[in-house]
Amino acid sequence: MANIAANILLRHSGISNGGISLHPMVPSDEPVEFPMKDLRIAIIGGMDDPLVLVEQKNQFASILSEAGACVELLMEENDYSICNVEVEHVRQWLKTQL
Repeated sequence: MANIAANILLRHSGISNGGISLHPMVPSDEPVEFPMKDLRIAIIGGMDDPLVLVEQKNQFASILSEAGACVELLMEENDYSICNVEVEHVRQWLKTQL
């Protein structure tokens, strides 16, 4: 689901002004063709994730940042599963954004 949302976010201007992406992959190498200066996003994932490598999470964060988004990248010592620490990151991020 995160990858579908990431693809929509990168291809459709103004679809969202914020969100959280858990363990996202880079859906496309195509450049973003519109500014994302109003987008606030947290990218959360595991450093030991065998499905979504650290480089992929960093690349997704870079793509969004280069388009002007405010990106917070949070990675924990875990795999592809969503752990309690990540849930707490989500909770804290939402508190600062709402």
